[in-house]
Formats: sequence, structure tokens, C-alpha cells
Amino acid sequence: MAEQPEFNIGKTIWPAIANIGGNASNEDQQKLQLLIAQLSEYVALTLNKNGITRFSFPLFRPFNAVFAITNEKIFVMVSTLTGGVALLRYQDWRRDRSAPEVTLEQAMNVVRQQLGWTEPYTLELPISLLDMAPIDRKVVLEEEAQNIAEYTKEGIVRQQRRVRFRPVFRTSLDELESDPSLCFVLMPFKPEFNRIYESVLQPTIKAAGLNPLRADEIFSPTPIVEDIWVHIAKSRLVIADVTDKNPNVFYELGLAHAIGAPVIVITRNKEDIPFDIAYIRYLLYVDNESGWAKLKTELAKALDSILSA
Repeated sequence: MAEQPEFNIGKTIWPAIANIGGNASNEDQQKLQLLIAQLSEYVALTLNKNGITRFSFPLFRPFNAVFAITNEKIFVMVSTLTGGVALLRYQDWRRDRSAPEVTLEQAMNVVRQQLGWTEPYTLELPISLLDMAPIDRKVVLEEEAQNIAEYTKEGIVRQQRRVRFRPVFRTSLDELESDPSLCFVLMPFKPEFNRIYESVLQPTIKAAGLNPLRADEIFSPTPIVEDIWVHIAKSRLVIADVTDKNPNVFYELGLAHAIGAPVIVITRNKEDIPFDIAYIRYLLYVDNESGWAKLKTELAKALDSILSA
């Protein structure tokens, strides 16, 4: 038997310790390993020529993988290894020619359902490569490596151009846990609004099974705007009273919209709704006993609609 060629870069992809399984024969496993090592070699060289580190290619980072053979294709499905022992599966899915060919989408569904991989990196190669000598498949694999390099480069450019959400606050959203029982209330800090909060909003929110909270009820050494940011982010939903066009309330309402929190807007005056949020449904109320009763009813319906969605 002819001596197998060495792919000095490509052969480094294989983990020293791995949980190996699958129904493919040992011979096919060895063929797949040599094929993937050869492809990885050309990918590394091509990425280097394009000024891209080879570690942009998932097989040069710690990985789990499924290599599947069908009648016409070789599927490579890769998931990032975040800890523990690598999992490698070599599957032979070749069927009788009368049976439908397994598609890549079907193969991806298998690994999603059985292995829990949400978005595996995938490659699709012709089955004819498996039994070719390395020298005979060189041209095909170099073309595939060039395609991978171009796709990788486009991905890097997309990543660089991606609009990022970078709040100015010290507390990152990733650090927070949502509170499904919290309803945060935005309103001006004036006695007339205290009446609405205590007589209408608090009891209605509690009746819906939520805990109402207003910024002036937070006792913390951190800056008030930081506390407001944190509690808006954690809340199940937000209620904003935009009466009198209070700038602080509108600023906080903007934070809630940026985060994507469900918001119920209330106001005494239709004119206090600026045109750029006029598309949002709001509850108009009158500041008297009958107006409070109507607001309680409408607010209860709005809360139920959000909570039951």
C-alpha cells in the first residue's frame, strides 16, 4: 500500500482525546479523516494567502463534528467545543438507490435534535472524493478551500459592519436575570402622579399578579439612571405615563423600546403623545374618580393581553 501523504497543518485539527462513534466502517473513518485533513490543509494555506488566520475556520478550533456519508454527498457538520471531551461521529447514511437521498437540511435536523447543536457549521462535498487518491482530488479541494476563504472573508466584513448595541451603562444586559413578576412604572415624581400610582396603578398591577415598582422606591447607592436601566431591563413589562411630556419619562421610555420590553403608555392628554410614537396604542385617562375607574378597567385588559401572549 502506498504511503499516506502528510498534511502537516491539516492533521493538527484532530483532538488528542475524543468520544468517537458512528456506524461507518473503520476504513471509511480513516478515509474521511484523511480527506478532511487534506481539505483543512488547503483551507489554512488559502486563508493565510488572504491575510486571514486559519483559526477563523471552525476545524482549527476545538470542535465536535459529525461526518456523514450518503450515496452522493459527504456532509460535515461542526459545533464549537466549549468544554469536556470532543465528540466525533462517523455516519454511513447510504441507502438503496430507490430510497430518497438524505439532504443536508435533514442531516442538520438530526444533529439539532439528537445532539442539541443549534447552528452547526456545515460543508457539503461530493462522495466521489472519498475514494480518490489525495493527488487526484487536490484541484477540487483547493477550489473548495477558496470558496471557504471567500465565505470566511465575507463573514468577517459582515461582522465588522454589524451595528452593535453598546449601552453607556455600567451594567451589561448579559449580567442581568429577568424578573417575570416585575412591572416597572415610569412617571414624573409629583404629588398628583402619586395619587394615580397609589390608587390606580399599584392595585391594578398587583391584581394582575405583578409587583409594581417606581424609581423613587429603589434604595441603592448606584446612580438613579443606572437603577432605572437595570429595572427596565429586568421587568416583565413597563407602564409609562407620558402626561406633560416629561423628558425623563421619554428618555426611560426610549430605553424600554430599545431593549424590547413590552410597554403600556398612558396619558391624560392626547397632545402629549408625540408623532413618532403615535402609532403605539395608549390609554387616555381623566384625573378624577370615574376616570380612575375607567383606567383600572382598561389597564387590567392591557396587562392581561400582554401576560397571556
